[in-house]
This record gives sequence, C-alpha cells and structure tokens, in this order.
Amino acid sequence: MKGSQHSASKQATPADHSLPAANLGALAPGLVPAAIGLVIAAAIVWIALMTGPQQQNQLAQAWGGSQAAAVNVTLRQINANTQAAASGPVLVQALQDNSAAALVAAQAGLTQWSGVAGARLFPKGLADVDQQGALPVSFATLDMLNKAAQGESVAPEARKVGERWLIYSVAPVRADATRPVAGTLLLAFDMQRLLGSVPALPADAGQIILSQQFGSAPAQVFLQRGQAGDGKPQSFDTGYAGWKLEFTPGPALQTSPPVLLLLLALFSAAAGVLLGLYLHERALQRRICADARQLDQLLQELSRGKAVKPFGLSLPALNGLAQALARVSLRSQPQAVSAPAAGEQRAAEITKGSASPTVAASRTDWTDPLFQDTDILDIDLLDENQDFLRSEHPLVMNSPASVAPQLPETIFRAYDIRGVVGDTLNAETAYWIGRAIGSESLAQNEPNVSVGRDGRLSGPELVQQLIQGLHDSGCHVSDVGLVPTPALYYAANVLAGKTGVMLTGSHNPKDYNGFKIVIAGDTLANEQIQALHERIKTNNLTSQKGSITKVDILDRYFKQIKDDIVMARKLKVVVDCGNGAAGVIAPQLIEALGCEVISLFAEVDGNFPNHHPDPGKLENLQDLIAKVKETGADLGLAFDGDGDRVGVVTNAGNVVYPDRLLMLFALDVLKRNPGADIIFDVKCTRRLTPLISEHGGRPVMWKTGHSLIKKEMKKSGALLAGEMSGHIFFK
Repeated sequence: MKGSQHSASKQATPADHSLPAANLGALAPGLVPAAIGLVIAAAIVWIALMTGPQQQNQLAQAWGGSQAAAVNVTLRQINANTQAAASGPVLVQALQDNSAAALVAAQAGLTQWSGVAGARLFPKGLADVDQQGALPVSFATLDMLNKAAQGESVAPEARKVGERWLIYSVAPVRADATRPVAGTLLLAFDMQRLLGSVPALPADAGQIILSQQFGSAPAQVFLQRGQAGDGKPQSFDTGYAGWKLEFTPGPALQTSPPVLLLLLALFSAAAGVLLGLYLHERALQRRICADARQLDQLLQELSRGKAVKPFGLSLPALNGLAQALARVSLRSQPQAVSAPAAGEQRAAEITKGSASPTVAASRTDWTDPLFQDTDILDIDLLDENQDFLRSEHPLVMNSPASVAPQLPETIFRAYDIRGVVGDTLNAETAYWIGRAIGSESLAQNEPNVSVGRDGRLSGPELVQQLIQGLHDSGCHVSDVGLVPTPALYYAANVLAGKTGVMLTGSHNPKDYNGFKIVIAGDTLANEQIQALHERIKTNNLTSQKGSITKVDILDRYFKQIKDDIVMARKLKVVVDCGNGAAGVIAPQLIEALGCEVISLFAEVDGNFPNHHPDPGKLENLQDLIAKVKETGADLGLAFDGDGDRVGVVTNAGNVVYPDRLLMLFALDVLKRNPGADIIFDVKCTRRLTPLISEHGGRPVMWKTGHSLIKKEMKKSGALLAGEMSGHIFFK
C-alpha cells in the first residue's frame, strides 16, 4: 500500500521542476539594489587604492634619488681629487728622476690632503702585488692600477685594511693628457667621507642600504640606516659600477586609503544590501499572503468533499503541502471498479482486518486527512520536499547513532595522529578522523582531498574507512593508492585542491599506523591536530555527499622528477626500500635517471621481514653497508616505511648522518642563493650553525617534527630544511 502511494506521489508532480527558476526570480527585487550598492563600493575602494601606491612611489623616487645623487657627487669628487693629484708637477718630476727619496716625499705630501688616508706612487710597469705596509696592494688593486696605466677610467672601490674600510682611487701620472704616462697613483680615502655625505632621513621615512658588489660575490654593506616598511626595495643608479643604493619606503611613506572614501564605500554597500533585504522581505510577504489565500480555498473545497486538481504555489514548502492534500482528496473519492478488481480489494481488506467486506464496499463518506490513521500525507510530504530540505539545510551529525565514540587522547600527537592498530586505532577511528579532516577542509573552502597509504597490513581497511569518512563529510576524494608520502604531497599540489592525507605508520613497528595531514596547503601540527579531536568530541562535523575517484599519480610523479634532473655521471647505487612504500617507485626512478641500481627489499611487505623500516638506526643499515662493499657501489640509499626519510652510505660503507648530509645540501644552496635561511632541528650537530654562517646563510634552529619543520619553512621562506631523523625538505 505504501509503495503504491509513494509511486503515485512521484508521478503527480511534474510541475515541480519549474520551482527553482521561480525562486531565483523572486530574489531579483532584492539582488539588484544589493549588487548596485556593492559595485559602487568596489569602485570607490578601487579609486582609493589606486591613488595611494602612486603617491608612495613618487615619494620613494624622490627620497632614493636624492640619496643616490649624494653618493654620485662624492665618488666623482674622489675621482677628481685623484686626477688633480696625479697631474701635479711634483709627482711627475719624482717619477722622472726615479729617486726613492723623492717618491717617499711626494707620497708623504699627499697624505696631508683632507680625507686622504694613504698614498702610493708606482713607476710605469713596476706596480705589483704587495700586501705589506699601510696601503696593501691586492690582485684586484693591481688590476685597477694596470687599467689606469693604459688610460682607462677606473671607478673607486672599497678595500678593508685591517679593521678599517678605505676607498681606493687610481689615476695615471702625467703632466697633461698629451704626455706619456710616467706611472700610476693610488690614493686611499676614509670611508666616512662617502658615508658622511649621504643626507640623513627621518627614521620612519624608509631604509637606505649602500653596498658594493662585483659579479656573483656577496654584497658588502657599508651603510644601513632608517626603518623599512612592507614595500619592495627600489634600486637607484649611483653612476659608478659596483656601487649599489637601495631604498625601501618606511611607514611614513605607506599611505593608507582616505578614511572618508572607505566610509563612503562602506555606506554604499550597506545601503544597497539593506535596501535589497527590505525589497526581498516585501516580495516574500506578498508571496506568503497569495499562497495562504490559495491554501485557504483548497481547505474549503476539501471540507465540502470536492476533488481538487493539483496546482502549484510559489513557496516550495507550501507547494509540497498543497500537492499532497490534492492527491489525498483524489484518492478518497469513490471509483467504479470491475467485479474482479472489487473482489481483490475486498480480499485484501479482509486479510488486513481493517473492516468487513460489506462495510468497506458501502463506505463513501470523506474523512479529514488530518485524522486518518494512514501515513500517506507523511510519505508524500517527505518525497516532495526531501531535495528542498537537503539543499537548504545540510544535515549535521547529531543523532545518537551518528555521534562519534570517544577516541583515545594519546593518538593525537604533536605533528601527526598515530596509534597501535587494534588497540588505540581501528577502522571506526579512521572513519571519524576522515569526517573531522573533511569538515575542517570544507571550513577552509577546500573540498578536494588527495589520499594515499603505505604498505602496512592494516592499510587497506583503514584507508577505506578514512575515504568513506571524507566522502560522508562532503569532500571529493582522489584516491592515489599505495604510494610513498612524497608522492601524496605531490598529488596534493598538482591535483584539484591542496588538502592531502597520508595513512602511514612511517618508521614505527608494523602494528602502528597513523595520519599525516595537509589542509589547504598547511601541514597540521599541535593545536591544529587537537582542533580535529575537538571537532569529533563536540560532533562539529558536516554531513554531505562527496565523491571518490581513483587516480594514478605515480606516472606523473615519475616523469616530473625524471625531466627535472640530469646526472653528471653514471653511478652504481644500492637502494634499500626496507619492504616499504618506496619500493613501488624508488629503484625504477633512480635507474631512469641513468644510474645502475641494485635493489634490496623492494617488495612491499607490511610485516617488514628483513629489518625495521627506520634508516635512522645503525642496525637497520647493516644490509645496505654490506651490499655497497660487496658490489663496489658509489652510493647506498635507505628509505623508511613511507619513503620520506633517507639514510645515506658512502662507497666505503660509512654512514653519512642526516645533519652531515644537510651540510652538503646547505653549501650547494648557499652557493646559488647567498643569504638564504637554512632550518634544522635541535638534534643536529652544533657545527651546522658556524658552517651556514661562514658561507653567507642564516641558520635557524627549530623544533623536531616533520610538520613543525615544514610549517616554519613555509613561514620563513627558507630554501632548505632538515632534521636528524632523515627528513630533508627543499623549497
């Protein structure tokens, strides 16, 4: 009986398909003024924002240009003073006489000039490297002297003599430009002559940096003054090669948009929205009144026992009620049936025991649907409005059967979620963790989630429930299958969305498993992981229908790395995958790069029959060391259970510990990126700090934990990071 009623209700509502369009049309009176107000507000804000940066740029050009001009004038004066001294008759005569006493006297006379810290005269062709004395001559200085002797114009350069910075300036010694060069003159000026000429700025106007840089060598900063703001530094031409001046606008130059314009924009937006709400409310009231009149008419017709044809109302909820009442009135009317049909109906009623055949056949009185014993009305209303209710009000887990169990506090750790399978972690736990991750990702406007797992025996069951939980929260899941953790991180960057979950026990024993989580590009740690637990405890979980798609990410990951790396020479490499997830790609990838690969324990086996999957422990590297020595390999690599930690062995069988490995990577990164930040955890060797500093980098010690390290790396913009456990991260 209920089945027939359900079917009939589905067939009686063809007019319902037009309701969404009607609803959108009803919103139009309110949307138009709201949209106009927002457009006006956006235009006002745009005008305010466009005028500010232009004004700031003009001020920055004025301040920076004046500083650069002062540097240019001083360097030009130093050049002019050197040229004037070199053309003096005393110096020319001293070089022509080739008298040592005359040269010494001439040099002593030049040191009496204002701002001159030292002077040296060199007869033509006799200048040479001389690191002794008060004015040393290096190879770079000798190059300046040789260029001057050939008549070239040479810019002044800074030199450090002892603990003091001087400005070296050179010129050819000759009576005039038509005479042959008799020798060369080297004058040294105090650096304060240049620095003192740079006019002072108000502290909050901006920051000025004067430096000297040649080629790819690190810049030498001589002056850094003022307070920099958030703007980008601007470079200004000093007119002399090697001398650089940068000006960064300070807080005083960073103008804010006019307050009156912003208030006007806010008023325009608010006025438009309020007017839209008022007009929408008026339109809604008119629709409610019209529907109420039609419902009143419908009830009057029903009370007289008349049949009412289905008709539509403008409000979906009331329309469903009207359609249901109309169908009930049609069902309650007496209908002529054939004798066999009437017999079947009577037999059914006798079987059901609802009434005698005689009473049932003669019954024609209409019964108010509000007092019927059947649930026809309930069924029809649910069928008519279930889509409407779902779209307007997403369901939330709040019934007792839908409430998560109490999960162990111990599995929610500082930088991941991890537990013992069958004890603190099971399939039900994985489901609710999936629900929490999905809810948090949706809260950050990220509905797409990539999911991967390692090769542990508990993986298939747990990942199925994890994915189901994500799906039930409303997320669209890309299941990348059994992959190493770096491949999952790659998927979370190149597939739709920036959220990823890796089901892995990492380097822990085989009965462990856990979750490494990235939401909207941010690796979760500490309070963020506790926030997931809080969602589960308070039942703050979304419940919507998502989707699940299987994706093969390994081929794309393989090609990306292969196309990006070129080996300088062919190497023989022993690769110990430790029966972990790295076995699905690491040997093949390293071989594709041009290496000869010897594989150890590449078969994925969650029992880890050969050794524990932790390359950070020396006992787990013994097989690798033996194979490297046996085969004469150039290198040995060992991976942990999920392939995101590496152990390295040299051709002699010696272990290169991760902090030493980080030293090698730091030297390479700093060679190409002077001044870069290098992050390492507190367990690394203390030799890292001086090594990074000596090569122009900035050492940053941070807390242990892969997610904590990655979070600090993202925050600081560091190019390289690592920890003693074997995690190495490149930006």
